[in-house]
Amino acid sequence: MKMSALEYISVALFPRRCALCGKVVPPDMPVCDRCEADLEYVKGEICPHCGREKKYCSCSSHRRFFESQTAPFYYSGAAKRSVHALKFDGCVQNAVGLARFMSDSVKKNFAGVKFDFVCCVPLSESSLKKRGYNQSALLAKEIAKELGVPFEEKLLSRTVSGKGAENIGRHRALRRSHRRVRLRRKTKLQKMPQFCSATIYQQRERRSTSAQSSCFCAARIKYIASARR
Repeated sequence: MKMSALEYISVALFPRRCALCGKVVPPDMPVCDRCEADLEYVKGEICPHCGREKKYCSCSSHRRFFESQTAPFYYSGAAKRSVHALKFDGCVQNAVGLARFMSDSVKKNFAGVKFDFVCCVPLSESSLKKRGYNQSALLAKEIAKELGVPFEEKLLSRTVSGKGAENIGRHRALRRSHRRVRLRRKTKLQKMPQFCSATIYQQRERRSTSAQSSCFCAARIKYIASARR
């Protein structure tokens, strides 16, 4: 398709970049060829609850506190590199591209669901100060834009960071830290909240850390909500 002079100038000054690695790509390409070839999409027959392929379904072995979950990728290749760069290397620009894939997954798998808002797994103040940003908040903000719903960044807070994973195991450490999640005081809930969880990736053999975090946060909110009703 032929571009107008204004579009040509825009592309020249602000070229489109790969959503996962940042490499300059043609205007009609969301990711570069290298990343596309190295992506493992979650596809096939999907469990509507845990969001994994039916052959990897974990519903019988894990208790869930959200109603449904979805993720675009498996934790490998280009997706793994992009997530790692976002979390640990300060590549906050990766949040925009990753959130776009997550939003597409939400629209596809939660078609017809009307969302009230998007919130995120909170970081403690000490963890936020150390990292400088909450990668979950960056993703959630972009997803809210894509879905056209409010982003409730301050809905949840966490007073103390989770520690001791090396001593008691990652699962128990996550569960213990999410018991410290707090719901904004003035929040009034007319009914028990229902949750659809969106994560960047799934893991075949076990639940991902992000899936566990979403589950524990949902459990905590429902516990607080039941006490406030």
